[in-house]
Amino acid sequence: MTRRTSVAALSAFIFVALAAVQPSAIAQQAPAPSGAGKGYALPTKDGRCAMWVSGGSGPQPGEETSWSGTCKDGFGHGFGVQEVRRADGGRGRYVGQVRKGMWHGMGREHTCDAGGRLIFVAEGVDDNGREQGAFKERVLDHPL
Repeated sequence: MTRRTSVAALSAFIFVALAAVQPSAIAQQAPAPSGAGKGYALPTKDGRCAMWVSGGSGPQPGEETSWSGTCKDGFGHGFGVQEVRRADGGRGRYVGQVRKGMWHGMGREHTCDAGGRLIFVAEGVDDNGREQGAFKERVLDHPL
């Protein structure tokens, strides 16, 4: 094999390897911003960016998220709607401000169980995904 052929083959390999890595996969590996609560970055279904999902140490099979707002540096940013489907079938919806993929500012959260029943509503201010001050919360259904 000539040097020119080796360089071309190596270039093609690098191109294919880089093309296979989605920006959202890179974002998923990004460290949490300082002050962030427990959770992880999960790429959105459409692969545009990643959003922070609280709890757990990593995504579970069947878990997914979507984001209707803009993306900045690989993460959701600004005002929008995040929807999360948990591995157990439960769903969550957040409407509000986001920074670096985390709830940041005024927002409202709705949580549904696997059967689709609304079980929890909360409204308040977050800072890097952590609640700040008093929240208006309403538990609609509490399993015993």
